[in-house]
Amino acid sequence: MGRIVVTGGAGFVGSNLVAGLVALGADVVVVDDFFTGTRRALPDIEIWEGSVTDFNLMHRVCRRADMVFHLACRNIIVSTQNPLDDFRVNAGGALNVLLAARDSNVQRVVYTSSCSVYGNQERMPIKETDPVSLLTPYAASKYAGEAYCEAFQASYGLPTTVVRYSNVYGPG
Repeated sequence: MGRIVVTGGAGFVGSNLVAGLVALGADVVVVDDFFTGTRRALPDIEIWEGSVTDFNLMHRVCRRADMVFHLACRNIIVSTQNPLDDFRVNAGGALNVLLAARDSNVQRVVYTSSCSVYGNQERMPIKETDPVSLLTPYAASKYAGEAYCEAFQASYGLPTTVVRYSNVYGPG
């Protein structure tokens, strides 16, 4: 599977992803600032404590990566309380990850977005073709990350995949 970087790997979703990747035999590297995540959620793997907002750190970490799963972000509650930090981490961090991936010839970036970009839809289930309705700073910053993914794929040929999570739950 190669060397896989997981940003936000110590969080709830990230630590479950890391466990699955390790079980599949991947060489996993985690980047996390431990704002909400915890080390005890991680197996014995390479961990870089730091933020996706650190341009140089992301370039060092991605230098040998084959793939990046970008999950690091500020959550919706924190984002609403501090929109500037939300922008810096969620939108700016996404840009740093994409720059590092592009410069390191990473094979693919998987970007984690949120169904929050749809706002309060009247119909369920929500479909990808439903209109975007950015009602929170969090939704705006996650959508900005999606836009950067699209731009990097079109401008630089960097393969990206965007996933929009909704109602994530499970063990841990």
